[in-house]
Amino acid sequence: MVVVPFRRTFDLSDPESLKFDLSNFRPKEMIALVEAFEADVKANPTLGPLPVPTGWVDITPTIAIDLLRRNRPGANRKVDPATCNYYALQMVQKEWKATGQPVLIDNAGHLVDAQHRLYAIIISGETIRSFVVTDVEAIPNLFAYIDNSRPRTLATALQTAGFNGAGSLIAKVFKLAEEVRLGVFDPTGLERLPRLTPAEALALTARYPNAKDAARAAASDWSNAVSYLSGRRKDLVAYLGMRISDLHGFEAADAFFEELVGDDVRSSDDPIGALRKVIDKDNRATKPMKRQGILAAMILAFNAWHKEVPLKGRWMQQINEGFPILDPPEEAVAAE
Repeated sequence: MVVVPFRRTFDLSDPESLKFDLSNFRPKEMIALVEAFEADVKANPTLGPLPVPTGWVDITPTIAIDLLRRNRPGANRKVDPATCNYYALQMVQKEWKATGQPVLIDNAGHLVDAQHRLYAIIISGETIRSFVVTDVEAIPNLFAYIDNSRPRTLATALQTAGFNGAGSLIAKVFKLAEEVRLGVFDPTGLERLPRLTPAEALALTARYPNAKDAARAAASDWSNAVSYLSGRRKDLVAYLGMRISDLHGFEAADAFFEELVGDDVRSSDDPIGALRKVIDKDNRATKPMKRQGILAAMILAFNAWHKEVPLKGRWMQQINEGFPILDPPEEAVAAE
């Protein structure tokens, strides 16, 4: 018996049928939707009147469908499903702003720019406000002359907002912090972190107010700890230092990293000694541990170090049971 895999069908006359479950986005489903539009364009070459004029327009899913039916082969780049999902999530979260970046339609009635935005409108079911230009000269391969700049990265957004010199590392710290918060490293958590928008990165400055100082400390006061971790774990040191500072103050972070790189002899059950053993082994390994493994070891060691208790035997096995969190201050525990 041959099992035929399920393939979703699309009714382009019914916008509601084209909405996606964005929390369970499947690129293959997006590709199937694009193929449905391509088939429709081929079967229906005659264009009707434009549904929009030049100017500011509220683009509904119905209008987006009409405009994508004008998306002739070769007029736009290949559709990237991840970009469609990225835009759609911003629209659902009401983070898509009317920036003035236009939808472009040439004077023959063909769509020449905005396909990713239009697909995002359709799969999200949202309506967005956009400027539309309907009389662009019909130039072959017009897409090659527009959108040539790289998209604004999280680091660029942070640097633009005044985080000069540390934007790149702060962006990595934010990503790692959100991965931990949302359970990406837990067996039952998110499989991966959705792509963060520049706007979301700026909003995270309020959630993680110590990120800037921690990033700078990783390049100065805590640089020896970064070097000890083979120089390739600066984001881990910055993140851990930030979270320790959030809960226990920067003095606790300074003391922990200072003892980690100290030359005191430590027993095998001493938290610092046990952590050094893990790091030394990782530094010698031809295939280093995943970053979450090293981070988990550092968190477990800090918790024991801060409470001044030894680490129990086979303590690293706890990582497989669930990603550890930093213990809160004693006063917070007592208040519960």
